[in-house]
Amino acid sequence: MVTDFGMSAKVGSVKLGSGDSSPFLGKEMTTGKEYSENLAATVDSEVRGIIDEAHDEAYWALTENRHVLDRLAEELLRVETLGAKEVAAIFHDVKKRPRRRIWESSPDRPIVVAGETVNGTPQSTESDARPTESRDV
Repeated sequence: MVTDFGMSAKVGSVKLGSGDSSPFLGKEMTTGKEYSENLAATVDSEVRGIIDEAHDEAYWALTENRHVLDRLAEELLRVETLGAKEVAAIFHDVKKRPRRRIWESSPDRPIVVAGETVNGTPQSTESDARPTESRDV
C-alpha cells in the first residue's frame, strides 16, 4: 500500500522500487536499494502504523463482539450447519466501528463521487451501497 500505491501522506504518491522481481521465478531475492535509508525508515514506520491500526481494529471487533461469536459457536455445535438467514440473525447484534474518513492524498485534490465533491465526508448517495467502493471501510 505504501511502496506500490503511495497510500501514505508522509511518503507521498510515488511507487518505490522497480517491483518486477519475483524470487519464485528464478530471480534474486535481494536487489539493490532504490531509495535512501531515511525513506526506508519512513516507509517502515508507515507500514508499522497501518499494521498496528489493523491489529487494534481486529482486536476491538473480536472482543466487542465476543458474545456474537460465542452464540455462533454454540449454534454450530448444536446443528453443525447454518443457513444464511440463521447466520444473519446471529450477526444482527454485531457492534460496528464508526466509518473511517476518506483518505485524501492532498486537500487540494478533492474526491468526486457521482458528480458530488466529497472532501473526506461520506455523502449519502446510492453509490454508498456498492460493496466494492473503497470510499469508507
